[in-house]
Amino acid sequence: MVPLPAILAVSCHSGSRPVGYFSYQPPIIPIIFTISTDGKFSINVGTHLVTPLGPISFSAGIAENSRDRKPVPIESVGVTQLIICQVGSYHQACRGYAIRTGRWVRIALNGRFQQTIEDGRVSIDAYPGSTVKVTDAGMPVTLGPRPSARIDVEDFDFSATSPYTEVDLEQNQNGWEDDLAYDHVTGSLQPINGTQVTDIQHYAATKSIFHTSGLPTLNLPDEYDCAQTKPNAWRRSFTAADLKADIIVSCIVTAEKDFGYLVIGRDPTAKPITYYVYSYTWVR
Repeated sequence: MVPLPAILAVSCHSGSRPVGYFSYQPPIIPIIFTISTDGKFSINVGTHLVTPLGPISFSAGIAENSRDRKPVPIESVGVTQLIICQVGSYHQACRGYAIRTGRWVRIALNGRFQQTIEDGRVSIDAYPGSTVKVTDAGMPVTLGPRPSARIDVEDFDFSATSPYTEVDLEQNQNGWEDDLAYDHVTGSLQPINGTQVTDIQHYAATKSIFHTSGLPTLNLPDEYDCAQTKPNAWRRSFTAADLKADIIVSCIVTAEKDFGYLVIGRDPTAKPITYYVYSYTWVR
């Protein structure tokens, strides 16, 4: 029998914060750009994350600095350029910003927008009175050797009377997006918010709920095993066949783009079907 790594004692609600992980880049707080009804731009965070690029216009589809007409260069890896233009200006009244998070970002469009996405650059036509919200979308975007990861180990009982409906597999390492959802009526267990699974393995156990009995020898993946999986092998849901075993092991990539694995124990005799889920996640 190969025991699973122990559940971590650190709680995200305890006020404690892990120390010693100097390579870790924390998630960014949301950045909100606002275009007032009179066409003025404002932003809700300091310039340590956002660097204004000044007024920008487009000539033949090329972004130029409106002052000297020089092309605006694409930023380095991990920096996203956001160019916001006023609708009706034909891309001549724009403001540019460099979002220097070092992480993947998600652009949420609140209002009426048309957007064009390029490599490292997002251009948006926005109506006055609109907002653009930039949120964290995952692990640091870096080249070269990857730094050490922080480890989050969680476990959950999913049943008709359990308190868990939607859970975050990185909740003890400053996670912010839920990854799994359980339906307390149907017993359905599924990834959510873009979380994906692959490399499903099935095992038989001596008892229905495996965490109360001895485990068989499980082939648990490491981070490299999951990271090297081909993109078209990942799926956003479990099939019925995936979950028809006493114990299921699966690679997972979370909503925050961290790799990990799940060990799922299943009790099909309960109404609805109940699951015990253990997760091990490399948080970057």
